[in-house]
Amino acid sequence: MLSQLVYVSNRKPSCTEAEIEKILASCKKNNPPLNITGILLYSDTKFIQLVEGDAKTIMSLYDKIKTDPRHG
Repeated sequence: MLSQLVYVSNRKPSCTEAEIEKILASCKKNNPPLNITGILLYSDTKFIQLVEGDAKTIMSLYDKIKTDPRHG
């Protein structure tokens, strides 16, 4: 069953545009084999992301996202 997860987080000041490019490259590489799709929106201070796919896969991904030091 297709599930969705949306979260909002605070972008750390140390998260540069180069880091954003790394995040996007990682998503493009790692998400398709897991059948995960979504969108990442960001500003100077916030992230909002929607991911969709299998519920267990999404929750596993979210557990990894929560540990990323570029946001809190």
